[in-house]
Amino acid sequence: MTNENEMIELNWIESKINIWLMDTKKPDNYDYCINEISNNKWNTRSVDLHHKHSIEYTPIRKISDELPVFKFFLDIYIDKFGPFCNAYHAIGGIYLQIGNMTQVIRQKLKNHFLLGFIPFGANCNDVLKPIIEDIKELENGFEMDLDNKRIWITGGLGNITSDLPEGNEQARIKNHNANHGCRICIIHHDELNNMSFDLAMGRRYHHKTSLQFVELDNAQTHGEREFLSQQYGIRNKPSIFDNVTCDRHLQCPHDVFHCMGGLASNILQETFSILTTKGEELFLTIWKCFEFPSTWSRQQSPITHLNSYFFSDYLHLTMIMPFLINRAINVNLLKDNFVNHISISYNLRRNQMVDKLCYLWILFAKLIALVFKKTYSEAEIKNLNDLIIQWADLILKIFPSISRLPNFHIIRHFNIHIQNFGPLVNTAVATKEMVHRVDSRYNNTTQFNFKELLKDQCVRNFLDNWYISPLQFDLESDSSLTCMTENYINLCVQSPLKKCDLKKDDLETFLNNDLFAELGRAYEEDLNNIEHLTSRKVKYYKSIPIQL
Repeated sequence: MTNENEMIELNWIESKINIWLMDTKKPDNYDYCINEISNNKWNTRSVDLHHKHSIEYTPIRKISDELPVFKFFLDIYIDKFGPFCNAYHAIGGIYLQIGNMTQVIRQKLKNHFLLGFIPFGANCNDVLKPIIEDIKELENGFEMDLDNKRIWITGGLGNITSDLPEGNEQARIKNHNANHGCRICIIHHDELNNMSFDLAMGRRYHHKTSLQFVELDNAQTHGEREFLSQQYGIRNKPSIFDNVTCDRHLQCPHDVFHCMGGLASNILQETFSILTTKGEELFLTIWKCFEFPSTWSRQQSPITHLNSYFFSDYLHLTMIMPFLINRAINVNLLKDNFVNHISISYNLRRNQMVDKLCYLWILFAKLIALVFKKTYSEAEIKNLNDLIIQWADLILKIFPSISRLPNFHIIRHFNIHIQNFGPLVNTAVATKEMVHRVDSRYNNTTQFNFKELLKDQCVRNFLDNWYISPLQFDLESDSSLTCMTENYINLCVQSPLKKCDLKKDDLETFLNNDLFAELGRAYEEDLNNIEHLTSRKVKYYKSIPIQL
């Protein structure tokens, strides 16, 4: 079997036969049975080693053909660690999105709906119970009126995104420090660096793990349950998502943002650890002089304060590391033990070692750029798989400790996530964490006053126009001011005055009739143009630099 689709014409069909796929219930009558399916030419695997469509284990309710059907899929994001609060006020959050929205609309902050907060040590199932009941009702479907027409509403759960431990918990899989702690496959913990592991043969399938859970529930003793739990890498405790239609493996994708950010953090630490003292000094000198994009936040020294960086800062630094290494590092600035290690691994001369290190970072930067693309072509997907193999081969020899990390193994599952959800940014949580960064400052303490919440401008932006709608303009695009006369150029405004400042100085925000008439005469006499006077609204700024 291949991933290519081939259309079968009706006139090609000669006769009808009954076939029994032996992973399904045995029918009363059949002509042939299939026990294995072929993959390419020589590889075969059991027919039950494939992901079943949800319709195979989901009862479908019969509805009237006259009613138009509207389907909604709900995506849930769980942030249980609360990384934007200190340890004494740690608070997690659960957010909801409509999966039917386009990628551009999904990335808007206002289209992430807060379901509830999770205080430190609390059970997130208490917050999830109401939405689980709503999803069950949505699966059953119901009628409603839309524009004076009767329609049928149905849908279900789309995907669950979260950090690595929480995602394993919701999929009922043990954490990655267990013998079999990957929620997508059954690879052993000691083989995470095995790039030749057969993912098709060793993948977890929903229908097979369901049988394992039945076996676990039927165990008679505690020791037997622990043995089965360890053997299969599954949890005794059920997940709240077992109550809705959900493929626990396909619909709990890994988060590419945390995965690549975690890898970048570890590779940066390994790279800085091989530099001598003079190498660190020269690297910091080049780093300080490097011209960063204006949208990047300026950070402290990556060598001494790397742990204070956010994941986005790790990814930013990764993109410029090839330039920094090429300008700042030579073989004399590398520690002797690393030089000896590379010499043995690749049999290189000393003047080639820095090139090999730089090439490693070039591949990783290309990999990150490709991972976060918003659209993929078939060639780019193939290029992504090739990049993963090339980079993994280098990292195994240069920094072997990286290859033992769970994130190193997770990147091999990016291909199946792309097949299920399209571009990897569709299941990334970068935007969701920004929302939680704003919301997590407000918890459910007894002293909380909702009126105080309304005064916060960040939250007001969520409450105003909260409904799902595309913007009429791009907030991220730079707006330039153009004067009607060529004598004034490079006009820009800085620091708009707040409402309290306007009220304090008794400044009017709208022109009265007299001022509007005077301004119109000035435009007509000096500029011979009054067409630009389309509004009476006035904006005030602290400074307006202009070049004559």
